[in-house]
Amino acid sequence: MKFCSIIGTRPQYIKLKPLYDFLSTSGHQHIVVDTNQHYDYQVSGSFTDQLELKIDHNLGASNSTKASFLGECTDRIDKFLSCYTPDFVFVFGDTNTTVAAVMACASAGIRCGHIEAGVRCGDKRRPEEVNRIIADSLSDLQFASRTVDLDNLNYGTYVGDMEYALLNQRESAGLIKPISYDGPLLMTIHRQENVSVYRLPAIFAYCKKYGGPMLFPIHHRTKAAIDEFSIQVPSNVEVVDPLSYFDTLDVLSECKGLFTDSGGLTKISPFFGKKSLVPLESVEWSESFNCGYGHKGTDFEWFDQPIVPRNKELYHCKYGCETILKRILEL
Repeated sequence: MKFCSIIGTRPQYIKLKPLYDFLSTSGHQHIVVDTNQHYDYQVSGSFTDQLELKIDHNLGASNSTKASFLGECTDRIDKFLSCYTPDFVFVFGDTNTTVAAVMACASAGIRCGHIEAGVRCGDKRRPEEVNRIIADSLSDLQFASRTVDLDNLNYGTYVGDMEYALLNQRESAGLIKPISYDGPLLMTIHRQENVSVYRLPAIFAYCKKYGGPMLFPIHHRTKAAIDEFSIQVPSNVEVVDPLSYFDTLDVLSECKGLFTDSGGLTKISPFFGKKSLVPLESVEWSESFNCGYGHKGTDFEWFDQPIVPRNKELYHCKYGCETILKRILEL
């Protein structure tokens, strides 16, 4: 079979890696298309280099606004699919790239599968939630990270989480650093609802009140808001450029905990035995919160409570990639 994976952002490169390695030894043809949604080396290039992903085609879509990106990206994917004519397309997660890809597949009559399907936070005001619903509605097969996600799907198959598969592979190879809690809090803030002129200063005020060291790899959306509104960053927050994936894993191994609105980091914090304080009203990965790894709000005193043990199996399914291929071949 001819497979095609369509990606465009850091989380998608990570989700692709285990499937990419599996398909490379399966005897099937597989090409990777990058939409260019994340467009500089630090944000995307370093991830593909470290993960040893070969990008076969870069669509070079501009990412000025969501509407323009969706239109341009859908059109370019549609043209590519008409030339390459894959038998099956993989889409990943909840990004604008995901939506453009499933729309193009639906238009071209090409079957597609949604990796990390069925995830919901219950808040349709969040762009990611709308993207998930569209992707699940238009995809022919949906591959879920959790059994609970199957309740939101018509053609769902449980395969476990792709990043947990990758992390467990790296752990087995001795590539995860020993776990400690001596580093600063890792801070990541990038959600649309957190980078407004009203919300971002309030978040920094909580950071200043906390007073302890915080490492803040800054997202381009957050940096633009700080520059536009001349927002002051507290002195205890060290702002750095975006980290590569492996550098992020090293920080996760050593940090005291996380202050983050990233669903992806909240999801993998149990793997490292780290707590995540999440300044959001609604969240996706509820198991992390139910098991004591996550806490909604800005109460930094929560980090003073006892540490939590590692859980490397919370979202792990050993035979996820094999299950994906088997399900497709059954179509």
